[in-house]
Amino acid sequence: MQVPSPGLEPGLTLLTLRGIPIRLHSSFLLLGVLYVGMEAWTGGQNGAINAVVLALMLFSSVASHELGHALTARRYGLNTRDITLYPFGGMANLEGRPEPGWPEAAIAAAGPGVNIALAALAAPLVYLELPLAKGFVLVNLLMGVLNLLPAFPMDGGRILRSLLTLRSDEETATEQSLFLSRILAGLMVVGGIFTNMGVSLVGLALLWMVRREAAQA
Repeated sequence: MQVPSPGLEPGLTLLTLRGIPIRLHSSFLLLGVLYVGMEAWTGGQNGAINAVVLALMLFSSVASHELGHALTARRYGLNTRDITLYPFGGMANLEGRPEPGWPEAAIAAAGPGVNIALAALAAPLVYLELPLAKGFVLVNLLMGVLNLLPAFPMDGGRILRSLLTLRSDEETATEQSLFLSRILAGLMVVGGIFTNMGVSLVGLALLWMVRREAAQA
């Protein structure tokens, strides 16, 4: 996901890549410590090691996703103030807004594209039965596919909105993408009741995101 941001949020700067600071939000740090502690309590040393490895896997996948947004935005003349990683995703804080149309579509598609590319590159390692290869592939594949759902303000929804602006103004395109996002989220909520409640939970989360985005719009 990529949006303009007025400034830094509480957190810790871990490193800088291609001139872009990558930061952990304080909530990421808190939940990470709690998760590792719980795994160590129930699984001992092995549990703690597995928890740390999983956290690093998620960190690298989310950071790569957001770097995809940031570096593509740079090609369109938009710098990125920083990348902030949260427990359930990340945010590339751009210094401005992408132009509607193809520039916005390219920037939005870059993040999921990186995850799908990482999954494809790591797929042969699964057949070699390397440790954690399957988990790495699944994490990146899920991250890429879920972010491509055409529900605004997710990456897929931003791609949808940007393509709609090719035929209408930005305000109309935003309203249309929000309407389609509500339909998709509603179908997921209802469909998940009969198939998998996890799908319903994702649909509810999307409805909340759509409602929040509509209020901001």
